[in-house]
Amino acid sequence: MPAAARYIPSDERGPDLTDLEDAYYKELRARQTAHAAAWKLYKGDHHRHLQDDGSGTDDNVVINLVGLLIDKGLSAMVGTNDQGDIEGVTFDIVDRPGEKGYRANGGAPAADPLAEAGAEQVSPAQAALDETWDANKRDIVLHNAIMNGGVCGHVFLKVVPDGKRDLYGEKTLPRVINLNPDLCSAFWDEADIERVLWYRVEYGVEGKRTREDTVRAVDEEGEDLDAWEIHTYREVPNQGGWIRQGEPVRWEYDWAPILDWPNLPDPNGYYGISDLRQSGGVNDSVNFLLSNLQRIIKHHAHPKTVALGVASDEIKATAVDRLWTIRNENAQILNLEMQSDLSSSMELVRMLRRFFFDGTREVDPSSVHDRLGDLTNFALRVLYTDTLSKVGTKRLLAGDALQDLNRRLLALLDHGYAHRITVTWPQAIPTDDMADAQALAIDRQHGLSRETYLDKRGYDFEQEMARVQLERGERIEDATVQQQASVTSALEGIGRRMMLGSGVNGGA
Repeated sequence: MPAAARYIPSDERGPDLTDLEDAYYKELRARQTAHAAAWKLYKGDHHRHLQDDGSGTDDNVVINLVGLLIDKGLSAMVGTNDQGDIEGVTFDIVDRPGEKGYRANGGAPAADPLAEAGAEQVSPAQAALDETWDANKRDIVLHNAIMNGGVCGHVFLKVVPDGKRDLYGEKTLPRVINLNPDLCSAFWDEADIERVLWYRVEYGVEGKRTREDTVRAVDEEGEDLDAWEIHTYREVPNQGGWIRQGEPVRWEYDWAPILDWPNLPDPNGYYGISDLRQSGGVNDSVNFLLSNLQRIIKHHAHPKTVALGVASDEIKATAVDRLWTIRNENAQILNLEMQSDLSSSMELVRMLRRFFFDGTREVDPSSVHDRLGDLTNFALRVLYTDTLSKVGTKRLLAGDALQDLNRRLLALLDHGYAHRITVTWPQAIPTDDMADAQALAIDRQHGLSRETYLDKRGYDFEQEMARVQLERGERIEDATVQQQASVTSALEGIGRRMMLGSGVNGGA
Protein backbone atom coordinates (compact mmCIF):
# COMPACT_ATOMS: atom_id res chain seq x y z
CA MET A 1 0.00 0.00 0.00
CA PRO A 2 1.39 3.50 -0.77
CA ALA A 3 2.37 5.78 2.12
CA ALA A 4 -0.35 7.60 4.03
CA ALA A 5 -0.50 10.70 6.21
CA ARG A 6 -3.29 9.58 8.55
CA TYR A 7 -6.02 7.00 8.98
CA ILE A 8 -9.25 7.94 7.18
CA PRO A 9 -12.33 6.04 8.40
CA SER A 10 -14.61 4.76 5.64
CA ASP A 11 -17.53 6.84 6.94
CA GLU A 12 -15.51 10.01 6.35
CA ARG A 13 -16.28 10.89 2.74
CA GLY A 14 -14.07 13.01 0.52
CA PRO A 15 -11.42 13.00 -2.22
CA ASP A 16 -8.65 12.00 0.20
CA LEU A 17 -10.48 8.77 1.05
CA THR A 18 -11.25 8.09 -2.62
CA ASP A 19 -7.61 8.54 -3.65
CA LEU A 20 -6.44 6.37 -0.78
CA GLU A 21 -8.88 3.55 -1.59
CA ASP A 22 -7.99 3.67 -5.30
CA ALA A 23 -4.28 3.37 -4.52
CA TYR A 24 -4.96 0.60 -2.03
CA TYR A 25 -6.97 -1.57 -4.43
CA LYS A 26 -4.50 -1.02 -7.28
CA GLU A 27 -1.62 -2.19 -5.10
CA LEU A 28 -3.62 -5.05 -3.55
CA ARG A 29 -4.73 -6.44 -6.93
CA ALA A 30 -1.15 -6.32 -8.21
CA ARG A 31 0.10 -8.26 -5.19
CA GLN A 32 -2.73 -10.79 -5.41
CA THR A 33 -1.98 -11.37 -9.10
CA ALA A 34 1.72 -11.94 -8.34
CA HIS A 35 0.83 -14.27 -5.46
CA ALA A 36 -1.55 -16.32 -7.64
CA ALA A 37 1.10 -16.69 -10.35
CA ALA A 38 3.72 -17.75 -7.78
CA TRP A 39 1.44 -20.34 -6.16
CA LYS A 40 0.52 -21.68 -9.59
CA LEU A 41 4.19 -22.27 -10.37
CA TYR A 42 4.90 -23.74 -6.94
CA LYS A 43 2.10 -26.27 -7.34
CA GLY A 44 3.46 -27.38 -10.71
CA ASP A 45 0.85 -25.76 -12.95
CA HIS A 46 3.35 -24.73 -15.64
CA HIS A 47 2.72 -23.81 -19.26
CA ARG A 48 2.35 -26.79 -21.61
CA HIS A 49 4.15 -25.91 -24.83
CA LEU A 50 3.22 -28.72 -27.23
CA GLN A 51 -0.15 -29.38 -28.81
CA ASP A 52 -1.43 -32.85 -29.63
CA ASP A 53 0.28 -34.17 -32.76
CA GLY A 54 -2.57 -36.54 -33.51
CA SER A 55 -1.03 -39.50 -31.71
CA GLY A 56 -3.23 -39.09 -28.66
CA THR A 57 -0.25 -38.85 -26.29
CA ASP A 58 0.89 -35.81 -24.34
CA ASP A 59 4.55 -35.13 -25.08
CA ASN A 60 4.85 -32.18 -22.68
CA VAL A 61 7.47 -32.57 -19.97
CA VAL A 62 6.86 -30.52 -16.82
CA ILE A 63 9.50 -30.49 -14.10
CA ASN A 64 8.76 -28.24 -11.17
CA LEU A 65 12.05 -26.52 -10.33
CA VAL A 66 10.10 -23.71 -8.63
CA GLY A 67 8.54 -26.14 -6.16
CA LEU A 68 11.96 -27.65 -5.47
CA LEU A 69 13.41 -24.19 -4.89
CA ILE A 70 10.74 -23.19 -2.36
CA ASP A 71 10.91 -26.51 -0.52
CA LYS A 72 14.72 -26.34 -0.29
CA GLY A 73 14.56 -22.83 1.13
CA LEU A 74 11.85 -23.85 3.58
CA SER A 75 13.86 -26.84 4.83
CA ALA A 76 16.92 -24.65 5.26
CA MET A 77 14.90 -22.29 7.46
CA VAL A 78 12.89 -24.64 9.67
CA GLY A 79 15.37 -27.52 9.55
CA THR A 80 14.83 -31.04 8.29
CA ASN A 81 17.34 -33.62 9.48
CA ASP A 82 18.67 -36.59 7.52
CA GLN A 83 15.75 -38.69 8.80
CA GLY A 84 13.17 -36.24 7.44
CA ASP A 85 12.14 -34.92 10.87
CA ILE A 86 11.53 -31.21 11.40
CA GLU A 87 14.11 -30.01 13.92
CA GLY A 88 12.31 -26.72 14.42
CA VAL A 89 13.08 -23.26 15.74
CA THR A 90 13.36 -22.73 19.50
CA PHE A 91 12.81 -19.63 21.62
CA ASP A 92 14.59 -19.02 24.94
CA ILE A 93 14.27 -16.18 27.41
CA VAL A 94 17.76 -14.86 28.20
CA ASP A 95 17.23 -12.09 30.71
CA ARG A 96 20.66 -12.70 32.22
CA PRO A 97 23.57 -13.40 29.85
CA GLY A 98 24.21 -17.09 29.33
CA GLU A 99 21.22 -18.34 31.29
CA LYS A 100 18.37 -19.77 29.25
CA GLY A 101 15.03 -19.49 30.99
CA TYR A 102 16.66 -18.83 34.34
CA ARG A 103 14.77 -19.73 37.48
CA ALA A 104 13.57 -16.51 39.08
CA ASN A 105 14.09 -16.19 42.89
CA GLY A 106 15.19 -19.79 43.11
CA GLY A 107 11.96 -21.07 41.61
CA ALA A 108 9.83 -23.87 42.98
CA PRO A 109 11.18 -27.22 44.16
CA ALA A 110 11.61 -29.68 41.34
CA ALA A 111 9.70 -32.93 41.15
CA ASP A 112 11.82 -34.15 38.25
CA PRO A 113 14.67 -36.45 39.40
CA LEU A 114 16.96 -34.85 36.85
CA ALA A 115 16.13 -31.43 38.25
CA GLU A 116 16.75 -32.68 41.78
CA ALA A 117 20.14 -33.89 40.61
CA GLY A 118 21.09 -30.36 39.58
CA ALA A 119 19.54 -29.74 36.15
CA GLU A 120 18.52 -26.17 35.40
CA GLN A 121 14.86 -25.36 35.94
CA VAL A 122 13.09 -22.96 33.61
CA SER A 123 11.49 -19.77 34.81
CA PRO A 124 7.70 -19.47 35.03
CA ALA A 125 7.84 -17.13 32.02
CA GLN A 126 9.80 -19.68 29.94
CA ALA A 127 7.44 -22.47 30.99
CA ALA A 128 4.41 -20.37 30.00
CA LEU A 129 5.98 -19.48 26.65
CA ASP A 130 6.82 -23.13 25.90
CA GLU A 131 3.32 -24.20 26.84
CA THR A 132 1.81 -21.58 24.52
CA TRP A 133 3.92 -22.70 21.57
CA ASP A 134 3.09 -26.34 22.27
CA ALA A 135 -0.61 -25.53 22.18
CA ASN A 136 -0.16 -23.55 18.93
CA LYS A 137 1.85 -26.36 17.27
CA ARG A 138 4.85 -24.12 16.81
CA ASP A 139 6.59 -26.02 14.01
CA ILE A 140 3.45 -26.17 11.85
CA VAL A 141 2.64 -22.46 12.31
CA LEU A 142 6.20 -21.39 11.47
CA HIS A 143 6.43 -23.86 8.58
CA ASN A 144 3.32 -22.39 6.96
CA ALA A 145 4.31 -18.79 7.70
CA ILE A 146 7.79 -19.18 6.20
CA MET A 147 6.32 -20.93 3.15
CA ASN A 148 4.01 -17.93 2.66
CA GLY A 149 7.09 -15.72 2.79
CA GLY A 150 9.01 -17.80 0.28
CA VAL A 151 6.16 -17.80 -2.26
CA CYS A 152 4.51 -14.42 -1.65
CA GLY A 153 7.46 -12.44 -0.29
CA HIS A 154 5.85 -11.32 2.98
CA VAL A 155 4.57 -12.91 6.21
CA PHE A 156 1.63 -11.78 8.34
CA LEU A 157 0.81 -13.26 11.77
CA LYS A 158 -1.94 -12.34 14.19
CA VAL A 159 -2.04 -12.84 17.95
CA VAL A 160 -5.41 -13.51 19.57
CA PRO A 161 -5.57 -13.37 23.40
CA ASP A 162 -7.27 -16.38 24.99
CA GLY A 163 -7.74 -17.96 21.57
CA LYS A 164 -6.24 -21.37 22.30
CA ARG A 165 -6.70 -23.99 24.99
CA ASP A 166 -3.72 -25.74 26.49
CA LEU A 167 -3.02 -29.39 25.73
CA TYR A 168 -5.16 -30.48 28.69
CA GLY A 169 -8.07 -28.14 27.93
CA GLU A 170 -7.81 -26.56 31.35
CA LYS A 171 -6.96 -22.95 30.50
CA THR A 172 -6.88 -20.57 27.56
CA LEU A 173 -3.68 -19.32 25.98
CA PRO A 174 -2.84 -16.81 23.23
CA ARG A 175 -3.30 -18.10 19.71
CA VAL A 176 -0.90 -17.39 16.81
CA ILE A 177 -2.66 -17.26 13.42
CA ASN A 178 -0.90 -17.44 10.08
CA LEU A 179 -2.68 -14.91 7.85
CA ASN A 180 -3.06 -15.20 4.08
CA PRO A 181 -0.91 -12.42 2.51
CA ASP A 182 -3.63 -12.01 -0.15
CA LEU A 183 -5.93 -10.57 2.52
CA CYS A 184 -3.46 -8.33 4.37
CA SER A 185 -2.12 -4.87 3.70
CA ALA A 186 -0.07 -2.36 5.66
CA PHE A 187 -0.40 1.43 5.48
CA TRP A 188 2.80 3.15 6.56
CA ASP A 189 3.81 6.65 7.53
CA GLU A 190 4.78 8.68 4.47
CA ALA A 191 7.77 10.03 6.42
CA ASP A 192 8.85 6.67 7.92
CA ILE A 193 8.31 3.45 5.99
CA GLU A 194 9.03 1.35 9.11
CA ARG A 195 6.19 2.97 11.08
CA VAL A 196 2.91 1.24 10.29
CA LEU A 197 -0.12 3.48 10.76
CA TRP A 198 -2.63 0.69 10.34
CA TYR A 199 -3.10 -2.84 9.05
CA ARG A 200 -6.07 -3.91 6.97
CA VAL A 201 -7.40 -7.46 6.68
CA GLU A 202 -10.18 -7.83 4.12
CA TYR A 203 -11.90 -11.12 3.42
CA GLY A 204 -15.14 -12.67 2.16
CA VAL A 205 -16.93 -12.93 -1.19
CA GLU A 206 -17.63 -9.92 -3.36
CA GLY A 207 -20.56 -7.94 -2.01
CA LYS A 208 -20.35 -9.53 1.45
CA ARG A 209 -16.81 -8.71 2.47
CA THR A 210 -15.69 -7.92 6.01
CA ARG A 211 -12.86 -5.53 6.79
CA GLU A 212 -10.84 -5.11 9.94
CA ASP A 213 -8.52 -2.11 10.33
CA THR A 214 -6.02 -2.24 13.20
CA VAL A 215 -5.10 1.42 13.65
CA ARG A 216 -2.34 3.08 15.67
CA ALA A 217 -3.98 5.40 18.21
CA VAL A 218 -2.65 8.97 17.99
CA ASP A 219 -3.62 12.32 19.54
CA GLU A 220 -4.72 15.42 17.64
CA GLU A 221 -1.11 16.29 16.88
CA GLY A 222 -0.35 12.83 15.52
CA GLU A 223 1.68 11.64 18.52
CA ASP A 224 1.41 7.99 19.50
CA LEU A 225 -0.84 7.11 22.44
CA ASP A 226 0.81 3.68 23.01
CA ALA A 227 -2.37 1.86 22.02
CA TRP A 228 -4.23 0.62 18.94
CA GLU A 229 -7.86 0.57 17.87
CA ILE A 230 -9.64 -2.10 15.85
CA HIS A 231 -12.28 -0.82 13.40
CA THR A 232 -14.63 -3.35 11.81
CA TYR A 233 -16.64 -2.72 8.61
CA ARG A 234 -19.07 -4.65 6.43
CA GLU A 235 -19.43 -4.09 2.69
CA VAL A 236 -22.69 -2.49 1.60
CA PRO A 237 -24.37 -5.09 -0.69
CA ASN A 238 -24.93 -3.98 -4.31
CA GLN A 239 -23.81 -0.43 -3.54
CA GLY A 240 -20.09 -0.55 -2.81
CA GLY A 241 -18.56 1.22 0.13
CA TRP A 242 -18.42 0.17 3.76
CA ILE A 243 -20.55 0.53 6.85
CA ARG A 244 -19.07 0.51 10.34
CA GLN A 245 -19.93 -2.38 12.66
CA GLY A 246 -20.07 -1.03 16.19
CA GLU A 247 -17.56 1.24 17.92
CA PRO A 248 -13.79 0.75 17.60
CA VAL A 249 -12.32 -1.71 20.09
CA ARG A 250 -9.37 -0.46 22.12
CA TRP A 251 -6.20 -2.61 22.15
CA GLU A 252 -4.35 -1.49 25.27
CA TYR A 253 -0.82 -2.29 24.15
CA ASP A 254 1.76 -0.18 22.36
CA TRP A 255 2.14 -2.98 19.79
CA ALA A 256 -0.44 -4.27 17.32
CA PRO A 257 -2.01 -7.75 17.40
CA ILE A 258 -0.72 -8.14 13.81
CA LEU A 259 2.96 -8.66 13.10
CA ASP A 260 4.70 -8.96 9.73
CA TRP A 261 8.11 -9.26 8.14
CA PRO A 262 9.63 -9.48 4.62
CA ASN A 263 11.00 -12.74 3.25
CA LEU A 264 13.88 -10.95 1.48
CA PRO A 265 14.40 -7.20 1.85
CA ASP A 266 13.36 -4.43 -0.49
CA PRO A 267 15.10 -1.40 1.10
CA ASN A 268 12.88 1.11 -0.68
CA GLY A 269 9.61 -0.78 -0.45
CA TYR A 270 7.56 -2.14 2.41
CA TYR A 271 6.75 -5.64 1.16
CA GLY A 272 9.45 -8.26 0.82
CA ILE A 273 10.69 -10.18 -2.22
CA SER A 274 9.68 -13.74 -3.06
CA ASP A 275 12.26 -16.51 -3.45
CA LEU A 276 11.04 -16.96 -7.02
CA ARG A 277 12.02 -13.56 -8.40
CA GLN A 278 12.17 -14.16 -12.19
CA SER A 279 12.90 -17.89 -11.96
CA GLY A 280 9.57 -18.94 -13.45
CA GLY A 281 10.74 -17.96 -16.95
CA VAL A 282 13.85 -20.14 -16.75
CA ASN A 283 11.77 -23.07 -15.49
CA ASP A 284 9.47 -22.51 -18.47
CA SER A 285 12.43 -22.63 -20.87
CA VAL A 286 13.66 -25.89 -19.36
CA ASN A 287 10.23 -27.45 -19.81
CA PHE A 288 10.07 -26.21 -23.42
CA LEU A 289 13.40 -27.82 -24.27
CA LEU A 290 12.59 -31.11 -22.56
CA SER A 291 9.17 -31.28 -24.21
CA ASN A 292 10.70 -30.81 -27.64
CA LEU A 293 13.40 -33.38 -26.91
CA GLN A 294 10.75 -35.90 -25.93
CA ARG A 295 8.81 -35.32 -29.15
CA ILE A 296 11.96 -35.58 -31.28
CA ILE A 297 12.87 -38.86 -29.63
CA LYS A 298 9.30 -40.09 -29.96
CA HIS A 299 9.31 -39.62 -33.73
CA HIS A 300 12.95 -40.22 -34.60
CA ALA A 301 14.45 -42.54 -32.00
CA HIS A 302 13.76 -45.61 -34.17
CA PRO A 303 15.24 -45.99 -37.68
CA LYS A 304 12.89 -45.19 -40.55
CA THR A 305 12.83 -47.82 -43.32
CA VAL A 306 12.77 -46.35 -46.83
CA ALA A 307 12.28 -48.23 -50.11
CA LEU A 308 13.77 -46.67 -53.28
CA GLY A 309 12.65 -47.49 -56.82
CA VAL A 310 9.46 -49.27 -55.83
CA ALA A 311 5.78 -48.40 -55.73
CA SER A 312 3.75 -48.95 -52.61
CA ASP A 313 1.62 -51.64 -54.25
CA GLU A 314 4.78 -53.69 -54.93
CA ILE A 315 5.42 -54.15 -51.21
CA LYS A 316 3.78 -57.11 -49.56
CA ALA A 317 3.87 -57.55 -45.79
CA THR A 318 4.20 -61.08 -44.43
CA ALA A 319 3.38 -62.41 -40.98
CA VAL A 320 7.03 -63.24 -40.27
CA ASP A 321 8.26 -60.53 -37.94
CA ARG A 322 6.76 -57.83 -40.20
CA LEU A 323 9.03 -58.84 -43.09
CA TRP A 324 8.33 -57.11 -46.39
CA THR A 325 8.66 -58.77 -49.76
CA ILE A 326 9.14 -56.72 -52.93
CA ARG A 327 8.75 -57.99 -56.49
CA ASN A 328 11.14 -55.35 -57.91
CA GLU A 329 14.62 -56.82 -57.77
CA ASN A 330 16.19 -53.38 -58.35
CA ALA A 331 14.54 -51.80 -55.30
CA GLN A 332 16.77 -50.47 -52.53
CA ILE A 333 15.80 -50.76 -48.85
CA LEU A 334 17.49 -48.25 -46.53
CA ASN A 335 17.23 -47.33 -42.83
CA LEU A 336 17.30 -43.64 -41.93
CA GLU A 337 18.69 -42.97 -38.47
CA MET A 338 19.23 -39.85 -36.36
CA GLN A 339 22.69 -38.40 -36.89
CA SER A 340 22.72 -36.58 -33.52
CA ASP A 341 22.45 -37.80 -29.93
CA LEU A 342 20.97 -34.41 -28.94
CA SER A 343 23.92 -33.79 -26.61
CA SER A 344 23.96 -30.05 -27.40
CA SER A 345 20.30 -29.76 -26.44
CA MET A 346 20.87 -31.68 -23.21
CA GLU A 347 23.81 -29.43 -22.40
CA LEU A 348 21.54 -26.42 -22.86
CA VAL A 349 19.04 -27.97 -20.42
CA ARG A 350 21.82 -28.43 -17.85
CA MET A 351 23.01 -24.87 -18.40
CA LEU A 352 19.49 -23.49 -17.87
CA ARG A 353 19.11 -25.53 -14.68
CA ARG A 354 22.36 -24.05 -13.46
CA PHE A 355 21.16 -20.54 -14.34
CA PHE A 356 17.91 -21.23 -12.49
CA PHE A 357 19.59 -22.21 -9.23
CA ASP A 358 22.43 -19.68 -9.51
CA GLY A 359 19.89 -16.91 -10.02
CA THR A 360 18.03 -17.93 -6.87
CA ARG A 361 21.22 -18.48 -4.82
CA GLU A 362 20.64 -22.19 -4.37
CA VAL A 363 22.64 -25.30 -5.23
CA ASP A 364 21.27 -27.60 -7.93
CA PRO A 365 20.97 -31.04 -6.26
CA SER A 366 21.99 -32.73 -9.51
CA SER A 367 25.34 -30.91 -9.44
CA VAL A 368 26.49 -32.58 -6.22
CA HIS A 369 24.79 -35.95 -6.52
CA ASP A 370 27.90 -37.80 -7.68
CA ARG A 371 30.35 -35.97 -5.40
CA LEU A 372 28.79 -36.37 -1.97
CA GLY A 373 31.39 -38.83 -0.70
CA ASP A 374 34.24 -36.47 -1.59
CA LEU A 375 32.85 -33.31 0.04
CA THR A 376 34.31 -32.25 3.38
CA ASN A 377 32.52 -29.87 5.75
CA PHE A 378 34.66 -27.02 4.42
CA ALA A 379 33.84 -27.94 0.82
CA LEU A 380 30.13 -28.05 1.66
CA ARG A 381 30.27 -24.59 3.21
CA VAL A 382 32.06 -23.23 0.14
CA LEU A 383 29.57 -24.93 -2.17
CA TYR A 384 26.61 -23.59 -0.18
CA THR A 385 28.04 -20.09 0.42
CA ASP A 386 25.29 -18.32 -1.51
CA THR A 387 22.59 -20.50 0.06
CA LEU A 388 23.89 -19.83 3.57
CA SER A 389 24.14 -16.10 2.88
CA LYS A 390 20.54 -15.99 1.66
CA VAL A 391 19.32 -18.05 4.60
CA GLY A 392 21.23 -15.72 6.90
CA THR A 393 19.41 -12.70 5.49
CA LYS A 394 16.03 -14.43 5.82
CA ARG A 395 16.80 -15.49 9.39
CA LEU A 396 17.88 -11.97 10.28
CA LEU A 397 14.52 -10.56 9.18
CA ALA A 398 12.41 -13.41 10.55
CA GLY A 399 14.40 -13.66 13.79
CA ASP A 400 13.84 -10.02 14.70
CA ALA A 401 10.10 -10.38 14.11
CA LEU A 402 9.92 -13.68 16.06
CA GLN A 403 11.69 -12.11 19.03
CA ASP A 404 9.02 -9.40 19.02
CA LEU A 405 6.28 -12.01 18.64
CA ASN A 406 7.50 -13.89 21.70
CA ARG A 407 7.64 -10.70 23.76
CA ARG A 408 4.03 -10.01 22.77
CA LEU A 409 3.01 -13.52 23.83
CA LEU A 410 4.75 -13.04 27.18
CA ALA A 411 2.92 -9.75 27.70
CA LEU A 412 -0.42 -11.47 27.03
CA LEU A 413 0.64 -14.20 29.48
CA ASP A 414 1.16 -11.51 32.19
CA HIS A 415 4.93 -11.98 32.25
CA GLY A 416 5.74 -8.56 30.82
CA TYR A 417 7.07 -7.45 27.46
CA ALA A 418 10.66 -6.49 28.36
CA HIS A 419 12.49 -9.77 27.85
CA ARG A 420 15.56 -10.72 25.87
CA ILE A 421 14.69 -13.59 23.54
CA THR A 422 17.11 -15.77 21.63
CA VAL A 423 15.92 -17.50 18.47
CA THR A 424 17.84 -20.72 17.81
CA TRP A 425 17.69 -21.91 14.23
CA PRO A 426 18.44 -25.49 13.17
CA GLN A 427 21.33 -26.46 10.94
CA ALA A 428 20.82 -25.10 7.42
CA ILE A 429 22.94 -27.59 5.46
CA PRO A 430 24.07 -31.17 6.13
CA THR A 431 27.51 -31.73 7.65
CA ASP A 432 29.72 -34.69 8.54
CA ASP A 433 29.02 -35.44 12.22
CA MET A 434 32.26 -37.40 12.58
CA ALA A 435 34.34 -34.48 11.28
CA ASP A 436 32.53 -32.09 13.63
CA ALA A 437 33.12 -34.37 16.61
CA GLN A 438 36.82 -34.75 15.77
CA ALA A 439 37.30 -30.99 15.40
CA LEU A 440 35.58 -30.33 18.74
CA ALA A 441 37.64 -33.06 20.41
CA ILE A 442 40.80 -31.26 19.29
CA ASP A 443 39.40 -27.98 20.63
CA ARG A 444 38.62 -29.74 23.89
CA GLN A 445 42.28 -30.71 24.23
CA HIS A 446 43.22 -27.06 23.78
CA GLY A 447 40.95 -25.72 26.49
CA LEU A 448 37.41 -25.75 25.14
CA SER A 449 34.98 -26.01 28.04
CA ARG A 450 32.82 -29.07 28.50
CA GLU A 451 29.70 -26.90 28.37
CA THR A 452 30.64 -25.39 24.98
CA TYR A 453 31.61 -28.80 23.67
CA LEU A 454 28.25 -30.33 24.59
CA ASP A 455 26.37 -27.29 23.30
CA LYS A 456 28.13 -27.51 19.92
CA ARG A 457 27.38 -31.24 19.77
CA GLY A 458 23.69 -30.49 20.31
CA TYR A 459 23.35 -31.65 23.92
CA ASP A 460 21.94 -29.74 26.88
CA PHE A 461 24.78 -29.14 29.33
CA GLU A 462 22.70 -29.00 32.53
CA GLN A 463 20.72 -32.09 31.55
CA GLU A 464 23.85 -34.06 30.68
CA MET A 465 25.56 -33.03 33.91
CA ALA A 466 22.50 -34.13 35.86
CA ARG A 467 22.56 -37.47 34.10
CA VAL A 468 26.28 -37.83 34.81
CA GLN A 469 25.58 -37.15 38.47
CA LEU A 470 22.86 -39.78 38.51
CA GLU A 471 25.10 -42.32 36.82
CA ARG A 472 27.94 -41.49 39.20
CA GLY A 473 25.64 -41.95 42.16
CA GLU A 474 24.43 -45.27 40.77
CA ARG A 475 28.02 -46.44 40.25
CA ILE A 476 28.96 -45.44 43.80
CA GLU A 477 25.87 -47.20 45.12
CA ASP A 478 26.69 -50.34 43.12
CA ALA A 479 30.30 -50.27 44.30
CA THR A 480 29.17 -49.81 47.90
CA VAL A 481 26.78 -52.74 47.65
CA GLN A 482 29.49 -54.91 46.13
CA GLN A 483 31.95 -53.84 48.81
CA GLN A 484 29.44 -54.55 51.55
CA ALA A 485 28.72 -57.94 49.99
CA SER A 486 32.45 -58.73 49.95
CA VAL A 487 32.88 -57.65 53.59
CA THR A 488 29.84 -59.66 54.63
CA SER A 489 31.12 -62.70 52.76
CA ALA A 490 34.53 -62.32 54.38
CA LEU A 491 33.05 -61.97 57.88
CA GLU A 492 30.86 -65.00 57.32
CA GLY A 493 33.95 -66.98 56.27
CA ILE A 494 35.83 -65.90 59.39
CA GLY A 495 32.84 -66.80 61.52
CA ARG A 496 32.59 -70.29 60.03
CA ARG A 497 36.30 -70.92 60.57
CA MET A 498 36.04 -69.76 64.17
CA MET A 499 33.10 -72.05 64.78
CA LEU A 500 34.91 -74.98 63.24
CA GLY A 501 37.97 -74.20 65.32
CA SER A 502 35.90 -74.09 68.52
CA GLY A 503 34.29 -77.42 67.66
CA VAL A 504 37.67 -79.14 67.22
CA ASN A 505 39.07 -77.80 70.52
CA GLY A 506 35.95 -78.77 72.40
CA GLY A 507 36.13 -82.31 71.04
CA ALA A 508 39.66 -82.64 72.37
